[in-house]
Amino acid sequence: MDPYFPNPNPPGKPKPCQVCGKRIDGDETEGWWLERNNWHDPNYYQLLCLSCCVDAMNEDAIHPDVAHETEARDVLCE
Repeated sequence: MDPYFPNPNPPGKPKPCQVCGKRIDGDETEGWWLERNNWHDPNYYQLLCLSCCVDAMNEDAIHPDVAHETEARDVLCE
């Protein structure tokens, strides 16, 4: 099972945020592979834009709560 959704290949090609559908290209829209908790299977990584990462991090117990995009970026860069 590939733990990344969507598949990260081919590299450098814009992909959609898995929540809002915004195209993540790394220039105009910043994206992160966020680890998601899956209680009955192995955890997986979901591609999300930074604004959707804030909500997802607050929903998932494996991540600290964050108030805004800057705080989310700081946590993800650690």
